[in-house]
Amino acid sequence: MVKEDRYMPERTKPLKLLSKEIFSGVPLYSTEKMEERADGLPLVNIKDVAEGTIRPDTYRRLMPGEFKNLSRYLIYPKDVVVTCRGSLLKAAVITEDIGKALITSNLIAIRLGELVLPEFLAIYLNIKEGQRKILKRATSADTRLVLTVSNVEELEVPVLPINLQKQIIDLTTSSVEQYRLSLGAAVTRKKITERIIEELIKK
Repeated sequence: MVKEDRYMPERTKPLKLLSKEIFSGVPLYSTEKMEERADGLPLVNIKDVAEGTIRPDTYRRLMPGEFKNLSRYLIYPKDVVVTCRGSLLKAAVITEDIGKALITSNLIAIRLGELVLPEFLAIYLNIKEGQRKILKRATSADTRLVLTVSNVEELEVPVLPINLQKQIIDLTTSSVEQYRLSLGAAVTRKKITERIIEELIKK
């Protein structure tokens, strides 16, 4: 008989035991006081999180100036961020090209220890199994997601052998790349079809 949960209890641990730190971002009203500049720190918000990574063309850059306790809100490469407000639950890994950045209070950052790879955690939080578990702990306001740091800390996460985590990461990366290529080919075919139809109509 198949059990409801895919992962056995002894193979999971609360995220707070697997992390060095879990924290929320800077309040949005505080960012309004910061100067926007090309050489500023990236400010990552909900709209910047997509497909397990951070979109490089959407985030703003701000100069924090004399902002107090800035270090409390800084994220670094290999940190995982998860949306804690909005209509969708999304997770992503901070990449080297972003480097040090700020996150808004719409996101929660997770700085992992040695047992779970950041890319694996992001994958887990983006699949139905992980989403189902974390959404059980979330509250909602007008059908919108509301997650707290405590909700994230208590989330039970599968602790798999590192080699198996790497296999899952490779499998996911390959699948996403194949999807992008297929989507691009489909778009190209659609454009070619439209051109052919236009030429046929002109004749």
